Amino acid sequence: MTQFLKHLLDLSNGNTTYIIFNFYVYLTNEQFIMVAQKTPNLKRVVLPKTGDFLRAGVDTVLSLWRGLESITTTNAVSSYYMILAIGKHCNNITELKFSDGNFEEKHALAMTKYTPKLKILSIRHIIMSWKALLCVLNFLEDLEKVNICNSLILETAYPLTFVEMSELKDLLPTSSMEKLIYCETGTCLRCMNGRDIIRSRNGPYEDIWGEDEIASLAHLP
Repeated sequence: MTQFLKHLLDLSNGNTTYIIFNFYVYLTNEQFIMVAQKTPNLKRVVLPKTGDFLRAGVDTVLSLWRGLESITTTNAVSSYYMILAIGKHCNNITELKFSDGNFEEKHALAMTKYTPKLKILSIRHIIMSWKALLCVLNFLEDLEKVNICNSLILETAYPLTFVEMSELKDLLPTSSMEKLIYCETGTCLRCMNGRDIIRSRNGPYEDIWGEDEIASLAHLP
């Protein structure tokens, strides 16, 4: 894998600007750093689901990708650590997508501090905090679109209560609603094809994972 990546990236002579890792590829910390060293002009990256990225490795990688504008994070690295590293090294981030995990208030607060230029945010098909959603809608002034399709909005953990998509119009001002992309009627592809289906390499729903997404963040890894 390492030799393949080296050979492939050497062909671009440092001019690669866009990398989408296959969702199922396992990337080591050393491979991650090597890729960054060979792609100093990268603008967009989509990370794989798994890897052994160290916090120091993430910091090193983003210090080499200072021109990065768009990133899709997964469970391969802590989203919170990623946001902190973005704040240290990447001042041009305008698009951010969370593919796995939860979206909590600590993420939202960090984003208001470290990604103030953010325009596009995708937090679809995950569990998010209601306070976190309010935070990004209220304090990220340049935010244009937020995709929350098929996500669960957690209002309180004890007792466990959720905010339903159908309630959003009554809870949010028009200015915030205009930014949201969400499924209220259950007619989107994910709802119709099994919201709780776990993504698998050869699963029957693999071909719809790139659907219902903001165009600039859609991909079929």
